[in-house]
Amino acid sequence: MSARQKWSFGGLLLITLFSGCASKPYYHEHNLAQLNVVFTDIETINKLYRERLHQAQKPMDHYVYGFFDPYTNTIYVEEMNFETLGHEVTHAIFAPYNFHAKR
Repeated sequence: MSARQKWSFGGLLLITLFSGCASKPYYHEHNLAQLNVVFTDIETINKLYRERLHQAQKPMDHYVYGFFDPYTNTIYVEEMNFETLGHEVTHAIFAPYNFHAKR
């Protein structure tokens, strides 16, 4: 076998091996029925976060810009903060898998 044939065979082998690793299209649908979104100021968001999800006795060492409350299926976020809203929607999507399993 010549060097050229070895390279050709090696290339064909690599193409064959890695062609199965290509990402395949998928379709994963989530229904967010009964999802509530509350737009409010940042101080109210942090007050509600401490009251509902954070242990009130424990001091908070961080500031939140929005949060998802799985007990009420509600997102609290500052108006026009779409980055945080998108992040919290992700929590709402996966809450049935995470939240209900821990109860």
